[in-house]
Amino acid sequence: NDGSETFEVIIVKSHPNTNLSQKTFKINGTPKPMYETAKYFSTVLFCPQDLDLFTGSPALRRKFLDDLLCKVDQKYKKEHAIYSKSVRQRNRLLEKINKTGRGGDELPFWTDEILKTGTYLQEKRTELIQTLNNTIESIYSDISSQTSKIRLDYKINQINLERLEKHREHEIYAKTTLVGPHRDDFDFLLNNF
Repeated sequence: NDGSETFEVIIVKSHPNTNLSQKTFKINGTPKPMYETAKYFSTVLFCPQDLDLFTGSPALRRKFLDDLLCKVDQKYKKEHAIYSKSVRQRNRLLEKINKTGRGGDELPFWTDEILKTGTYLQEKRTELIQTLNNTIESIYSDISSQTSKIRLDYKINQINLERLEKHREHEIYAKTTLVGPHRDDFDFLLNNF
């Protein structure tokens, strides 16, 4: 605001025939991670692909929520990274148990990791959905000049020890973690449709 800081974004296209690019963010000439730039430069972009939120896979909707939360909550970003890594490690271990029958003694460690971080992620997602639901109807009415009931319905795949233990054998068979935020989804409801 006082003109004492410089914000710089450098985008270098990697190859002329692809959409790949390398982005560098600098504040006062010092390279910074993207999440640190949010306090200086925040944008909202709507494009046709955003309609995939309605028709696309649950992974797209989770990514939408996660991207939004990571921009406003640094702890969420950190916990999400830990959770994602822990799920990958746990899935490798489940695959090892499936193939060799060994490694079951390591499973409680990774289960505890996803429980701690997964619970936090789901709490923050619940708060976000509630916040959006408190304002979305009035915003929709202003935009559409109609009075309609609109809301987001969070379809939580609740993570807790009881559910993880209940699904343990099925997870070993499937070689993947079946319970937790990485399986969440949400629906947009307009007049309950």
